[in-house]
Amino acid sequence: MKLLPLLLMGSGLIAGAYPKFKPQPFDMVNVRFCPETSNTSEAIAAMKRQGRDIKEKDFTPQDKAQGYLYQTYCRQGHVMLKSYWEEKQSAIDLSVSPSALVTKTVVNAEKGQDVGFYLLSIVLVGTGYGYQKKHYDAFSRNVFGKIKQIENDVILTANNGNRSRQYNREMDNQTWDIKEEVAGLISREAIQNRQVKQALFQEEEFKTHLLNLNLQQSEAQKAIAQNQLDRTKAEKEMTKLQSTTSSETRDAEGVTDKVLVIKMVDALKSHEGGWLWRIIDNQTPLWLIGRQGSSKTWTACSFALIRKYCLAIPVRYLIDEHARGVNGQIWKYLDAQTVTSDIDAMGNLFDSIVANWKLRIEGKNEREEKTDIAPEQIIVDEYTALKSEVGEPSERFYRRHLKDTRKAQSYVIGVTHNDTNSSYPEGTKEQRESGTILIQKFSANGKTPLARVKVVRGLFDDAGNELLEHEGEFLSGLTRIESTSILTASR
Repeated sequence: MKLLPLLLMGSGLIAGAYPKFKPQPFDMVNVRFCPETSNTSEAIAAMKRQGRDIKEKDFTPQDKAQGYLYQTYCRQGHVMLKSYWEEKQSAIDLSVSPSALVTKTVVNAEKGQDVGFYLLSIVLVGTGYGYQKKHYDAFSRNVFGKIKQIENDVILTANNGNRSRQYNREMDNQTWDIKEEVAGLISREAIQNRQVKQALFQEEEFKTHLLNLNLQQSEAQKAIAQNQLDRTKAEKEMTKLQSTTSSETRDAEGVTDKVLVIKMVDALKSHEGGWLWRIIDNQTPLWLIGRQGSSKTWTACSFALIRKYCLAIPVRYLIDEHARGVNGQIWKYLDAQTVTSDIDAMGNLFDSIVANWKLRIEGKNEREEKTDIAPEQIIVDEYTALKSEVGEPSERFYRRHLKDTRKAQSYVIGVTHNDTNSSYPEGTKEQRESGTILIQKFSANGKTPLARVKVVRGLFDDAGNELLEHEGEFLSGLTRIESTSILTASR
């Protein structure tokens, strides 16, 4: 009986799937020739108008003539393949009226059987499901009924045990009372008085027990309330202590950070007429060139770090093929929001930066919502190699950074090997000469950087005159990140 539902549903699925796997029958058509009689009153009148000598008695009546044609031709049909009939229709004599040909598609018995299989499938599956649901409901009721019966038996057993012991005690007391009364040791009135006193005592005992229970509950509630009060006081004290400590720490750190920033800015402004600070506090895209070992990457990181802490401009994008490798120890001080070292991903990132510039210029965030635009930094290392490996997206980034960065409030720092036309996208010479700052670094042995530096272009004096090929020296140690570590020491 338990397997019956499964057998029914399985049989139903098989019956429903069977028509799809058996050969399909050919379509047939039944064709009948059903001509209409011409012995009509209209036809006879037409012949008379033509001057023909005819008499109506020479013609069979219309209904009899039509009946004869039906009996002779229309009752018998010709069954043939539908495809054959459609192919041969063009061969029929055109003198035969198309309305005289009556066609009807012959429903193949096997197709009717397919419908029967589908109906049988639905009936079997539905019946199996009904049996299964009925069996499951009966099984559930049986199980829950047994569980409930066991629960009731346990409760009844416990109650019966208590009642049985109480009943036995009462019977024993009554037996002793009868024996003492028969022996003349106690009177009936005394027995009744004792029973009344026992009833009163039991009532008072119940009341006392109830009072003790209420007292215990009250003590428990009092203890809970006291614990909650103590915990609240402790939390308030802890919060107050943490708030005081945090406030003192913030004040101390704030003072220390402010002092360090002032010291760094003053040192940069006072060094060689302040040309270093003019470059750092400048939104024009900054590019570094130089031979291997001239510390281009260290210098780029130093500039970005000073901008981050002295000008409060965070680093949002860092694009460097070696950012996760040898250069990772340099870039780690910047805490860049997005770091990319994957060549395959750089193309999408360059396009994303260009699209983001357009939104920033319009005063929108990445969700295209109106917002206040805060300055950001973008760092690109080894651009000469990226130009050939990444291709068009990197060139599109370079062209757009020559005109979009100021309005988008983006500070770009780039590192490349030299300043030849092949190092940049084609057709950008005039724009980069008028729209970028270029600093050249030096090294005498290819591994140790020199303090000597040349600002090839982009440096201006207070009167707006460009100081081309301006040479100077970096602030002591600025080619190494240790020089700016004072900005992060308190962090």
